[in-house]
Amino acid sequence: MQIKYLAPEVSDSTEVLHMKMWEGTINDYVGSFTGTLSGGTGTPTVASQAFAFNATNTQYIDIGAGPASVKTVSLWIKQDDVAANEYPIDLNGTDYLSVETGVVTVNGFTSPTLYVDGLVATSGVTTINAWWHLITITDTTAANATDLDIGRADIGPAVYYDGLISDVRLYSAVRTAIQVRDFYNQTKWRYGV
Repeated sequence: MQIKYLAPEVSDSTEVLHMKMWEGTINDYVGSFTGTLSGGTGTPTVASQAFAFNATNTQYIDIGAGPASVKTVSLWIKQDDVAANEYPIDLNGTDYLSVETGVVTVNGFTSPTLYVDGLVATSGVTTINAWWHLITITDTTAANATDLDIGRADIGPAVYYDGLISDVRLYSAVRTAIQVRDFYNQTKWRYGV
């Protein structure tokens, strides 16, 4: 008999949205939210374990009204071009994540803590390269995901993401530094980190 190792599914009761995206679907695995692919055709790939977005084709996933109380946002990203300006997730047109010329910036959140690859980082200062990174934002003040988009920020005019996004999770509670680090360590195998 051959024993097969299965990595743990990391979840908890405060998780209010989980879009795996590595299965080529855009369904929520913990709630009732569904996404619609807009702006062209996406390319779910087995090799990259993610959903591929093409900014030139203005591709994004429109979820619409998402969870009403979000205190933690977590997602894996791999940019195609770190010299570009990228916008992987937008909760409501005000609270969003941007990566501009490699610099990770949290926008709109009241008092955010940014984590990159499980470690506390500085918004507007910390840079990333064109490899897989786990980006996590926590905030003690809840944001309302009234117009949730993955792969675009609708900040007038809309701006898009070019690269791979996977394992998008929203929580109704603030994840602790230990939880963020543990999640990174428990999921990085999927991305070859």
